Amino acid sequence: MDRGVLFALLTAMVSGVSIFVNSFGVKFGDPFVYTTIKNSLVVLFLFSLILLLGKRKELFSLTKRQIGQLVLIGFIGGSVPFLLFFYGLSLGLASVSSFIFRSLFIFATLFAILFLKEKMDRRFILGAAIIFIGNLFLVKGDIGFGLGQILVLLATVFWAVEYNYSRKVLQEISPKIVAFGRMFFGSFFLLIFLGFNGQFSTFLELMDVWIWGTVASLFLLLYVVFWYNSLKFTTISKATSILVLGGPITYLLNLIFLNSTLNPVEALGMLFSVIGVILILGTSTMFKSLSELKTIRRVFE
Repeated sequence: MDRGVLFALLTAMVSGVSIFVNSFGVKFGDPFVYTTIKNSLVVLFLFSLILLLGKRKELFSLTKRQIGQLVLIGFIGGSVPFLLFFYGLSLGLASVSSFIFRSLFIFATLFAILFLKEKMDRRFILGAAIIFIGNLFLVKGDIGFGLGQILVLLATVFWAVEYNYSRKVLQEISPKIVAFGRMFFGSFFLLIFLGFNGQFSTFLELMDVWIWGTVASLFLLLYVVFWYNSLKFTTISKATSILVLGGPITYLLNLIFLNSTLNPVEALGMLFSVIGVILILGTSTMFKSLSELKTIRRVFE
């Protein structure tokens, strides 16, 4: 059983629900402030989890080199891409920007081939092509490529690089510590940004944002813990491809709870995404992984 596949599937499930929840939270304030709030809360939750599980010794025994690695992960994964992504979205053509972001698995896989020497078989290539076609079905409205899309593309590349770098770091540092480092240093850089941008007072004052941020941070906590366990135990190509399943989960939640209209083209795009992931993994691998859900306890060992 590919333990990493199980954690990637759990990450995708959490991601799908989290995006649905965050769609309400971001309406209460500036997305930069909202992101900083929920990321900062996750730092507190992760630190409490590390202390509770007796991992304090590992955290405080990190070498200067390892701390530097976590700072870099926080910078390229936990701060800069968030700022680029949200500002890019604010400039318009959200559908095109979403398409670029949904292609993250392609960028991450290409970097994994170049730097981690991962191999791609024909099944992966075919599955990735089907997912890509499915993503094309989801592009609607105005089509264009401007500054906003360039910023979203840069954010996507940043995350793809961070995933690859984190996988190397995970050979020496446990997933929980890497997750904590990413969120701690990422939040630190985000707070600096808010300070320079004159938004720090807003960060402290918006109670509605803090309430939704607390709810969203619980999902983000699960996301980062599951995700870095996935990166440790499976390939970048598999892990990032599985994340695509978060989209169909969010789509279903919108249909069920928000009475959204079933759009045949969007439904077809989501179906292609699911088919592509199943083709990449194989049905036997997916079901074997899900049948081992009891191993989830290992993430808390």
